[in-house]
Amino acid sequence: MRPQPARAPVAAWVGATGSLSARLARAHPPFSVRVLHQGRAPAWPGEHDSLGLPAHTPLLAREVILCGNGTPLVFARSVTSMQAAHGAWRAIQGLGTRPLAHLLFSRSEIRRTPLQWQWLPIADPSARAIARQWQEATEQPLPARGLWMRHSVFHRAGQALRVAECFMPNLVNEWPPTD
Repeated sequence: MRPQPARAPVAAWVGATGSLSARLARAHPPFSVRVLHQGRAPAWPGEHDSLGLPAHTPLLAREVILCGNGTPLVFARSVTSMQAAHGAWRAIQGLGTRPLAHLLFSRSEIRRTPLQWQWLPIADPSARAIARQWQEATEQPLPARGLWMRHSVFHRAGQALRVAECFMPNLVNEWPPTD
């Protein structure tokens, strides 16, 4: 069960389907991607389960900040197995600063699970990891209470890729988002 975002601006961003990158590019041009990390990484809670993988399966992670008009707006983390990173999802290794959405929403054979979202209190281990990376990359602290996060899993050729996106307050507090 996913909690319903309480306010319309939050729900409009967190619950929106389609390409978040395209939506941000329309609402806050110019759009850019800042790559924080790409390579082998330890799993966050729930990632192995979301991917349908046994615990301790090596993962490839791509962590980025999505910016609009030079302002950091979203922290995104995409993970897949190392095996899939050399198979069905090998294209993510060559994205550089291009959005992952260019791959995910341009190929008809890719399927997406429904979005799941949740409020992450700042005491949550995932929220603390995001806060640390966010502050190092942007020199801005995360809000003291927490943040909204959503995730879904994309499937291609029998391999799964989990994409999680964490919304910063300056984005979810605006209304209306541009569609």
